[in-house]
Amino acid sequence: MLTQEEKDLISAVRRRIAQGIPDFKPRPPQSQMIAMAANAFADGDFAMIEAPTGVGKTLGYLIPGVALAAMRKKRLIVSTGTTALQRQIAEKDLPIVIKALAAEGVRVDAAIAKGRERFVCTTRLTEKSQHTDLFTHDPNALLYVPLHRALSDKSWNGDRDSLQMPLPAEAWGAIANTRHTCTKERCPSFKQCAFYVRQTELKTATVIIANHDLVLTSLARTNGGLFGKWDENLFVFDEAHHLADKANAILSSSLTLSASFLETLPSVLGYLLPPHAKREIVQEARVANTLFADLGRQLQSISRPSVQAVRFAHGIVPDKMRETLLTVSEVYARVSGLLETVKAKSPDRGDAMQRQLQLCDQMLARLHEDRATIGAFLSTEDATPTSKLKPRARWAEQFSDRWILKVSPFDAGPALRMLLWSQ
Repeated sequence: MLTQEEKDLISAVRRRIAQGIPDFKPRPPQSQMIAMAANAFADGDFAMIEAPTGVGKTLGYLIPGVALAAMRKKRLIVSTGTTALQRQIAEKDLPIVIKALAAEGVRVDAAIAKGRERFVCTTRLTEKSQHTDLFTHDPNALLYVPLHRALSDKSWNGDRDSLQMPLPAEAWGAIANTRHTCTKERCPSFKQCAFYVRQTELKTATVIIANHDLVLTSLARTNGGLFGKWDENLFVFDEAHHLADKANAILSSSLTLSASFLETLPSVLGYLLPPHAKREIVQEARVANTLFADLGRQLQSISRPSVQAVRFAHGIVPDKMRETLLTVSEVYARVSGLLETVKAKSPDRGDAMQRQLQLCDQMLARLHEDRATIGAFLSTEDATPTSKLKPRARWAEQFSDRWILKVSPFDAGPALRMLLWSQ
């Protein structure tokens, strides 16, 4: 229940905002929304609000949400479906509310939460910028030197969205922070890492602006991930009509039919792997490439002309394709076993070895995920009419010369119930 002090603060903030907007006209629907949102926040309840353009929906939830988060020592998590709305809230609407609260003697800090791949990896950028000359074959090589200079002199904060000139996707991919290459505290650039600097800012922020992907993924973790426990926060899901697709995406998985990941292991783990292990992985990569080429031909033979996708009736994969994918899974299992053996025999000494061991753990996680995707793709437990399990769709899509296998639930209801409505 709202206290009188909280009601007074919310009313005072709204008055100050109204006084600061020229020709402001009171809008009854916005007032109703402020009251409805405030009561839902205060009671720990849900509120579903739909309103037409012109009502002022963003301020309708920000005014009570930010005020109550500050008063109750909680965080307001505003989750959006698009980056455009995220930018509007951060640059236009939220500063107005923060200024009004400051005039009432209430200080509020805000931050934008983004996935790690929106931030540069300092180590990868440094390596790229140091191997750049006229004879470098990388067409994007000359872009890295000015980026590294800007990061070093702090004229750029490492956030991709704050770049003055957009970077091609391929060029950014080579220097982006990814969970499969990040060594966290073992990295020599950890204290300056743009991603972890932002994570530190989030811990003290009263208001966090995020996106549905990041929020739902964090809530799916046992400890609440980035945002901690549910009852430590107040949540707003703007553009909530995107939630079903986002929830399905969390429970979906995909596998690109390419052995390029295996092919990179001997170089990525070059310090850790002995010569015989490198040779074995190269051989396994060749086997995987042969299997993936065979799968590509199988998919091509059953795909319709001009349609770059194959859907499997009732989610059941043909027997020949099943056999080939099981063999791919066996290849991944052998590579995982090899890495586990090498890791167990490696000396746990020195920063370089620690970095390699951590990278090895990340490669093992990737192999485990890919095998899990193959298992989900081949599963028939949910593919029969009599099954009590929620059915999943299974299909393949062709992009350029590669096929991608995908598996996804049909119904987002159970995922949203688990992540949100049951809390």
